Amino acid sequence: MTEKIDPGTAASAPENGHDPIRLLTYANSPFGAKVYWALQYKRLDFELVNVNPLTRGEIGFTKQRLVPVLTVGEHWVQDSSENCVRLDEVHPERLIAGATQAERAAILEADRWVTDNVVALHFLACIDKREGAVTVRNARRMATVVLGTTHNMPSFLKKAVMPVWHLILRNTGFVKRAAHQLDTTKNIESLRAEVLKGFEERIAKTSFLAETEGPSFADIGAFAEIAFCTTHEFEGTLNASSSESVQAWYDRMRKCFPDEPTPALFPTWPPVGFATA
Repeated sequence: MTEKIDPGTAASAPENGHDPIRLLTYANSPFGAKVYWALQYKRLDFELVNVNPLTRGEIGFTKQRLVPVLTVGEHWVQDSSENCVRLDEVHPERLIAGATQAERAAILEADRWVTDNVVALHFLACIDKREGAVTVRNARRMATVVLGTTHNMPSFLKKAVMPVWHLILRNTGFVKRAAHQLDTTKNIESLRAEVLKGFEERIAKTSFLAETEGPSFADIGAFAEIAFCTTHEFEGTLNASSSESVQAWYDRMRKCFPDEPTPALFPTWPPVGFATA
């Protein structure tokens, strides 16, 4: 017998579906983007708060350092996948975390694969010393995005850190750990080919990464990353034009979201494939 997930058994919160929602993140965070697009998929109104990556004052109330943070009313959760599950619990319309325990497990596995492959490839393409100029260009694209939305940082400081952003990323523990989920004895092109092959194999059966009948938060997380890399023309990463099947998946996913998603997540907006305002 298939065990259904009962949204009513979710932990704790006195949330009634009308509490204000705030997403606190960096504009370049793949995990913040996953929650952003999950909110868009569910057609929920929310406030977007850009966190200063140096001071992190906006998330000081958490006593932690990582984004994204999603607040619903007075309650907050930090992990992006947990937030996607939680959104199903408090807003069960348009499920993204599965209707059964088996679906939930498959989605969580696919979501981990996205993190350890699609996201890891992007981070590696921004820090890999072997890639030389490509790494520097990618890192500067990353810096342009995050600094462009950091409004409480002096302009002189932005100008100072832009040229050395690739060095900052290389010495950021979280970025290094994420990138090294991949076999870094291989070059970027070989890794990109492996990730692309894995992606195509996963969407071959049902057109979605967890072999679900509709989009899950694994697909939403992958879409967030591919939309970002495509829009900002990152090199050596997975993007919408990587193959015909990825392009078809991207176009199919794009139709799941509003034509003009707001608020804007990063400075170059909207992403490739969306209507311009």
